Amino acid sequence: MSATWSLTYLETTMEERALFDIVVEIFKRELEGKLYGLEWVERELVPVKLNEPIVERFTDKNRARMIAGSHYEGYSTGVLAYPPQKGLHVLVDTVIASTDVISSGRMRREELKYHLQEKPAPDMEAVFHYMHFLDEVTATMLCQAAHIMFSRNPAGRCTSVHLYATGRIVEDYYYENIEAMGSQLIELPKNPERLGQLLGGRFEFLRRQPMMRRLLDDVFVAYFDGEDLSPTRSTRWEIFGLEDSDLFVPFWEENMLPVGAVYCLKEPLPDYFLKRYDNPANPKT
Repeated sequence: MSATWSLTYLETTMEERALFDIVVEIFKRELEGKLYGLEWVERELVPVKLNEPIVERFTDKNRARMIAGSHYEGYSTGVLAYPPQKGLHVLVDTVIASTDVISSGRMRREELKYHLQEKPAPDMEAVFHYMHFLDEVTATMLCQAAHIMFSRNPAGRCTSVHLYATGRIVEDYYYENIEAMGSQLIELPKNPERLGQLLGGRFEFLRRQPMMRRLLDDVFVAYFDGEDLSPTRSTRWEIFGLEDSDLFVPFWEENMLPVGAVYCLKEPLPDYFLKRYDNPANPKT
């Protein structure tokens, strides 16, 4: 089964409303006019520039649920802001797609830069635009952040982590396992000793790799994978010490809804999608 997600942890004591206002301001300044969707034109998928950003702060839970659903189902492209927990604010974005996750490692970023110089393609620049967006967010808030990206499909999976400190990326990690081809690409942090100084040491587990993981009677080498954050992982499976961490994933938490969103559309949300949330049987609380 395929899945792609991207989320950012921000370590700051900033008030929720002030943080959201900064995110919106920088989204409009740095991402407006640079985001693309795809549509069929004469039997070919072509990139289409998305419309100007829409900003919402949610007071109605059903509206929050609907806009979150529009992001997760691919109708909207943007950022959802969630309530803070244990000193961490979380942004969930749909700017980063599966191809962007694969392009986010050190080696692939350099390859992509080269290809874009040879043949410009504005719709393929999302990973660089979002990295610059997080540069600006952390510089403005004077905070640290961790951006975790994950993509999985029947052929394989990849996980990428970018760590930021007040305006620049300072460390990263990338793990790709293409099971269908039996190949792996692993990029461990360049300066692992710094991990203890970032986000309260929450990402020190990245230096404890590889680990040995047991599954039934088999033992195999394991690197951190985005799904290791899942709350459904058993103690036997969990090897990175994440069970007691503050790294929560909003879309896996029951009843957790965004407090605000800034997003772009290629076209209005379709009626058949909207009707799901007009149904009185849908929960409103």
